[in-house]
Amino acid sequence: MNIVESPSLVSEEHSKVVEERRRKHLSGETKGENWEDVRSEIKKKYGF
Repeated sequence: MNIVESPSLVSEEHSKVVEERRRKHLSGETKGENWEDVRSEIKKKYGF
């Protein structure tokens, strides 16, 4: 299989933002929310 590299559709600036957010998440500086909890809150709030 040949892999062809192509330019990213994501800007360098945005990639850096994502990298920083990932680093903070992995280090425990920030925390994510469980998808089931988020989904439940949306259902309660908007009646979906």
